[in-house]
Amino acid sequence: MHLAARGRGPAVGGRRGVLALVGADGAAPPSPEPGLLEDMLAGWRRQQQARRLSERLIGERARLVRRFTAATGCWPWQWTAAQAEAWIASGGWAHSTVRSYQGALAVFLEYACDPRYGWVAGCEQAGGRPAGPGLWRGQHCRARGRL
Repeated sequence: MHLAARGRGPAVGGRRGVLALVGADGAAPPSPEPGLLEDMLAGWRRQQQARRLSERLIGERARLVRRFTAATGCWPWQWTAAQAEAWIASGGWAHSTVRSYQGALAVFLEYACDPRYGWVAGCEQAGGRPAGPGLWRGQHCRARGRL
């Protein structure tokens, strides 16, 4: 492995920045972020299965986390409240859907931030920290008809 200068010529392994770590063959090493996210989602799946939640609900929640990750272009340990609010505001979804999405992301972050599972240390090594279950603290969509 060695560092290669960027800025002239083709992108090195699709990495942004002035320098990128590359192998002797010019390939970038695999990024740990996708694996970390998949490990988190697998652990969360097991936690939800242990709580006897339906496979349908578990799958829908995991798809939502992946969808929000793709929409923001950020990993869960990089998410911000502003991103969540912008995504929800731009969705045009029904009131009940908004509540469901907020709840699913909140319970994912509760799991990711729970010290019993050890994800915070992994996220910090990947360059961040999960936004935490308070991503929308006080900002959840209120039940229809209640202000």
